[in-house]
Amino acid sequence: MYFIGIDGGGTSTDFSLFDSKMNCLKTIQLPTCHVSHVEKERAIKILSKGIDDLIAIINDIDLPEVQIAIGLAGYGNDKQLRYKIEEICEQAFSPFKYKIYNDAQIALAGAFNNQDGIILIAGTGSIGIARKDKQYQRCGGWGEMIGDEGSGYWIGRKILQVFSQMVDGRMKKTGLVDVLLEELSIETPYQLISYVDNNLRVNRTKVAKLSKIVSHPLLKNDEAIQEILNQAAKNLADVVNTLGSLYDEPVKLSKIGGLWEIGHPLIEPFNTYLDTNIEAVRALNSPQYGAVLLLKDDK
Repeated sequence: MYFIGIDGGGTSTDFSLFDSKMNCLKTIQLPTCHVSHVEKERAIKILSKGIDDLIAIINDIDLPEVQIAIGLAGYGNDKQLRYKIEEICEQAFSPFKYKIYNDAQIALAGAFNNQDGIILIAGTGSIGIARKDKQYQRCGGWGEMIGDEGSGYWIGRKILQVFSQMVDGRMKKTGLVDVLLEELSIETPYQLISYVDNNLRVNRTKVAKLSKIVSHPLLKNDEAIQEILNQAAKNLADVVNTLGSLYDEPVKLSKIGGLWEIGHPLIEPFNTYLDTNIEAVRALNSPQYGAVLLLKDDK
C-alpha cells in the first residue's frame, strides 16, 4: 500500500509519496492548482501530472495500490466551490481512492500529528485553523478581496498604497519609493498605474511577491516598512488569539507559509501581540504527511 499526500496551496502544489510505514519516498512541487486562480483543465493537468510522476517511481509492482489525500485552498463552506473542487479531483484522480480536505486542516494535522493545536498559514493569503477535541474552527481565510489581513498579498498591496501616498506627499517619503521603482524597472512613479493594470490586476501571486521587498537591504530600518510589518503582525496575531480563546489551557501554535521567511522584522512583533496562553512551536511534519494521517484516521 502506498499513499500520496498533496498540499494544494495558493502558491504551489506539493506532492509526497509515502509507503505503508509512512516513510516519505519522494516529494515534488508543481505550480498552484488553486481553482479560483487557474482554469479547471489546468488544475486537472497539474494534479494528474503530480500523481503520474510519483507513481512512475514505484516499480516493484505493475499496478500499485495507491490512496490519495489532498488538502486544497478554498475547500470549505462554499458549496459551489466545493462542487468545483470535487469535480476536478474526480477527473484528476480516477481510478484511485481519494479524500479531500482543506489545506489548513492538513497543515494542522501534520504539525501536531493529528492532535489538538492551532495552525496559522501566512503566504499569498492567510488563515488560521484550530482543532479542539476533534472539532475544527477557522478564522480568517476570506480571500484577498474581503480579508486575508497580514498576508503576502495584503503586504504587497500596502506597499503599493504607501508608495502612492509618498509620491503625493501625503506621507513622508522614504527609500521605499526608489527601491520599488528599481524592483519593478519603471522610470517614473506614475508608470506604476499602467504596470499594475498590465501585470498585477488579475495576478494575486505577483502582488504577494511584492512583499519580498520588505527584506531589501536598503529598507532594513525604513519606518514605513516597519509600520506595514507591525500592522501585518497584529492582524495575524488577532487571528491566532481569537482561536486561542477557545482553549481553557495553554495551546501550541505552528506557523506555516512563505511569509515567515521575512524573519525577525515580522516574527518579533507577532510574538509580542500573541496572548500568553499560546506557545509557538515548530511543525512536526509536512502538510502532505498530515493529509495522509487524516485519511488513515477517517477509515
